[in-house]
Amino acid sequence: MNPPSEHSPPSEKPPLSHPVSVREIGDATVNVVFTATPAECRALAASLSVLSVEALSAHFALRGRRDGRVMVEGHVSAKVVQACVLSLEPVPAALEDDVDITFAPPAWFQRRPAEPEVDLDAFGEDPPDLLEGDILDLGALAAEFVALGLDPYPRAPGVSFTEVDTDPDGAPEKPSPFAALKRLKPDGN
Repeated sequence: MNPPSEHSPPSEKPPLSHPVSVREIGDATVNVVFTATPAECRALAASLSVLSVEALSAHFALRGRRDGRVMVEGHVSAKVVQACVLSLEPVPAALEDDVDITFAPPAWFQRRPAEPEVDLDAFGEDPPDLLEGDILDLGALAAEFVALGLDPYPRAPGVSFTEVDTDPDGAPEKPSPFAALKRLKPDGN
């Protein structure tokens, strides 16, 4: 193995890691349950740019397929605190998400015939995610589901946005978006 070059990106340690070897997964279901430590919660909060992750737990059931795919079903629960987008007050939230995802090694994708046309079926089965190597990081998977479950615009209770009047003339009617452009014309017409 060659040493990393000075231009290669540094390998970042994920904030939450729970690696499982796919070689240990057979036809029988393998159950994996874990709870994030306080240090992992702090690291995850920093990576998600939230005030805090109070708790995170996950349970997964993994089943291997003879064609190399790994089926992952389970549930992720987390308690997070985000900052209100208007007042910056803490906004606690409980996140609950079911997981149903399939991973496949590169060889599985190579054996599949190329599809000439993309078939978009909102209710159809999702294609597998790529499984790189022999390790499936369930901690990273749980962190991904927490990130997807975050409210993009959290608001504290009772906080609302009030519209600011930006019309310099003080006209009571709603200004046209083209009014500012009209004022820029030399003749004013």
